[in-house]
Amino acid sequence: MPPVTPQPHRASSTRRRTVRIVKRRTTSRATTISLALAVVAALLLPVVWRLWQSEEAVRPHKRSLADAVLTWRCEKGHLFRAKGHTFGVDGFTDARICWRCGEPAYPSAQYVCPVHGAYEVTVRFAEGEDGVEIVSQIRLTGREWVSSEEGVRCPRCNRQLEYSKDPLIDLRRGH
Repeated sequence: MPPVTPQPHRASSTRRRTVRIVKRRTTSRATTISLALAVVAALLLPVVWRLWQSEEAVRPHKRSLADAVLTWRCEKGHLFRAKGHTFGVDGFTDARICWRCGEPAYPSAQYVCPVHGAYEVTVRFAEGEDGVEIVSQIRLTGREWVSSEEGVRCPRCNRQLEYSKDPLIDLRRGH
């Protein structure tokens, strides 16, 4: 029988390395300063940008009454659509002349009675404190002008009429 030679154990054949921990890793001073400067710059950038902006902000163009197309109603009841007017000497919108009958015409709006439905009223605009046109006077056709704060009343029940943007209000009420 041949002689038996012992086989080396595999675990002992690999070398063990010894690792020595010297000290914990710390961030360098240059890294800390760089990070602090980046944070400060990020916080100051919006402030500096705002200070460099001009004091006057660009404001969008507001449409004036002269730019808007309105529905106009004359004293005889003719309706037509035309651009708004500028303000007259009295501070109110100038009346247009109806192309059919030659009577003065004013912008028309729809006001609603909660019981009797919609009524067409004519309005006069005046220039507000901020330069924007506001409704200053309103009236039912053939009646006297009243201030918009006072408002118009229903000719049937004397209730306060309210402005309505809905042109189909009478159809919904069944009138």
